[in-house]
Amino acid sequence: MDSALPPQDVPKGMSAKEYFELGKQYKAIGWIGQSRKSFQLAMEFDEQGNIAQKALTFMKTRLPLQEVPQEAVAANIEGYNNMLTNPKQAKQIWWRLTEEYPDFEWPFSNLASLILSEGNIEEAKKLLEQAIELNPCYINALLHLANCHAIQMDYKKAKNYINRILDLEPENEQALAQKQTIIKVAKLTGQGE
Repeated sequence: MDSALPPQDVPKGMSAKEYFELGKQYKAIGWIGQSRKSFQLAMEFDEQGNIAQKALTFMKTRLPLQEVPQEAVAANIEGYNNMLTNPKQAKQIWWRLTEEYPDFEWPFSNLASLILSEGNIEEAKKLLEQAIELNPCYINALLHLANCHAIQMDYKKAKNYINRILDLEPENEQALAQKQTIIKVAKLTGQGE
C-alpha cells in the first residue's frame, strides 16, 4: 500500500476494481465507514461480477457486521498497537470495548488472541465464540478458534472452523496453510483420517 493516506471522502468516478482496492486501503488504516462505502460502490458498479463478489466477501469477513463508531475502531487499533509492547494496556482497552460496544466483534477476537498467547485456552474460546455470534463470517475469530481446538488436539473441530473460512474464501492462504498443518499433526498423533 502507498504510504500516502487515501482521500478522507470516497471519491467519485472510479471503476469497480478501483473502489475495491480503495476499500482495502481504508480498512487497513481503520477507516471502516469509508471502506464499507467503497465496497458498496464496487458492488454497485460491477453488479453480479467477480469484483462485486469479492467486495461482498471482504465486507462480511473482515469488516464489523454492525456499524461501529470511529472512536471504537480507533481504540481497538490502539489496543492492537499496544499488544506487544504493553499487553496489560491492550487487555484493558479490549475489555472496556467489549463492555462499551458489545456488538463490535473485533475487540473480542483481539482480546482472545492475547489471552490465548497467555495460555488460557478456555477463556479465549469463550471470547471467540462471542465474536462468532456477532459475526459468523469473521475470519480472524474463525482462525483463532481453529488454533484453540488444534492446541487442545481436537483436530476435527479445528478443521471444521478452517473449512468455514474456506467456504467463504476458497483461496485464503492462511486457512489453507493451517489446514495442511492440522492434517499433518493429526496424522502424526494417530488422529488423522
